[in-house]
Amino acid sequence: MNFSKIYTRIERKLKKLPIWFHLVILLALMYILVCVYKKMLPIREGFIEQKENFVVKKGIDLYDDFYVNIYDQLFYRELANTYEVGSIENITKPTTESNILVIGSGTGHIVKMFQDQSYKVMGLEESQAMVNFSKNEYPDLNFKLGSPLKSMLFNQEQFTHIVCLNMTFYYYKNKMQFLQNVYHWLRPGGYFVVQLVDKNKFDPVVPAAKPFVMVNPQSFAENRITTSNVVFNNFDYKADFQIFPNDFVQFREIFKDTTPGSNKVRENSHKMWIPQRQTVINMAKEVGFINYAQVDLLMAQMEYQYLYVFQKPE
Repeated sequence: MNFSKIYTRIERKLKKLPIWFHLVILLALMYILVCVYKKMLPIREGFIEQKENFVVKKGIDLYDDFYVNIYDQLFYRELANTYEVGSIENITKPTTESNILVIGSGTGHIVKMFQDQSYKVMGLEESQAMVNFSKNEYPDLNFKLGSPLKSMLFNQEQFTHIVCLNMTFYYYKNKMQFLQNVYHWLRPGGYFVVQLVDKNKFDPVVPAAKPFVMVNPQSFAENRITTSNVVFNNFDYKADFQIFPNDFVQFREIFKDTTPGSNKVRENSHKMWIPQRQTVINMAKEVGFINYAQVDLLMAQMEYQYLYVFQKPE
């Protein structure tokens, strides 16, 4: 069978078809991909441990077993994390003698990426459920429970690198205390790498609500999209990013149990404080840091998000 001739015949016939037909085919393929994506979503047991019909979770309390076990399905971006870790390596040149702290290590993947490069690394989390999940996922790695606002948590000049990715930095209102502690824990010449965003421009839609990685819905929207919708097998997920005065931001998540006969709803209320990037730069300089480098994360499909690398003077 001559596949080349068959392909040529098909190509000629397709070229003769009208443009609208090609668009219909494209839309059909996109619909099929969405259906396949939904089929791949894990089967969850809904809100089986929630006794009340409606609960609101805030602060560290929202990071319970239910949320931690769905966290990666909503937020994990392997390619973006790989790009970030690679950028950090290229700029700061860590060695096997380096000692790295990841603040807000989540489910442990960033810690694992650094460990795979033979660096000494530790993850820091305030959520016991997150720490338990990470230790179960990566039993050979080091994870610590604690707050970066506690200055006595680590020794002075203990780390060569301190990394704070995703939106972690913005969950702490007292950013000056955060930066002072990081400075205290870093060795002279060490690096603090933090992810910052343009609050009014970056894409707040969760990765799970964007199954087509290479297509950013914001590029085609007349107004900025701030809501996320994901359909799981036993519950629906909706999130909204809301901006208020004085740098305050609320990220509100709603989980609605779709198990037959259930009317349970869970709300997660995330509070963040997102100042202008220059404000953070000025605070870091006030603490003593040098603004060493900046990485635009556009190549990692994170428009208006950046890595800032600050160095403690030697």
